[in-house]
Amino acid sequence: VHEGEPIEPAKDEAAEKASAAKKAEGNAAFKEGKFDIALAAYTEAIELQGDNAALWSNRSATYLALNQPRDALVDAEVCRGLNPKWEKACLRLAKARIALGMFEDAAVAAFEGLKLDNSNKALKALTNEAVRLGKEAHQKELSRRKEANAARKKEALAGDNAVECNYCDGSGFLNNVDCSSCSGQGYKVV
Repeated sequence: VHEGEPIEPAKDEAAEKASAAKKAEGNAAFKEGKFDIALAAYTEAIELQGDNAALWSNRSATYLALNQPRDALVDAEVCRGLNPKWEKACLRLAKARIALGMFEDAAVAAFEGLKLDNSNKALKALTNEAVRLGKEAHQKELSRRKEANAARKKEALAGDNAVECNYCDGSGFLNNVDCSSCSGQGYKVV
């Protein structure tokens, strides 16, 4: 929760009505692409009625539109905490986590939403997107590691002063390069 934002119900009916008016103002601004105005309106609405999950959800979407995924995630988490059985809260979590590159967590959030509403097409699409992006990120990381390991192995072959394995800290080397302690997973560190 952002500093100074209480998660409390409206103090009275007037505050609830004022919050609803600010929400409507935020919705209109969001639809027009005026995200700064929407953000300010949703923030004012939250200050008036902090226990309204829809306000946190809307502000989360606004933060994403403003390319502020960390703030979007915070609001999505508050939204889910306020209304854990609302699939839209799961959707907001999944979208914020995808924006932050947290693909596995995004898939989990979307899947949790699907458990609440298994016909939700947006959540199905987000689950698939998170899994696809996660696979792509994993493949990129594997390629990066493979290239880095090849470069280190080449460097290790060039010198005779290698002393330990980069993978298991072992010192038993076959063919003066591959570590026998970890079955060739590692190589000498120069």
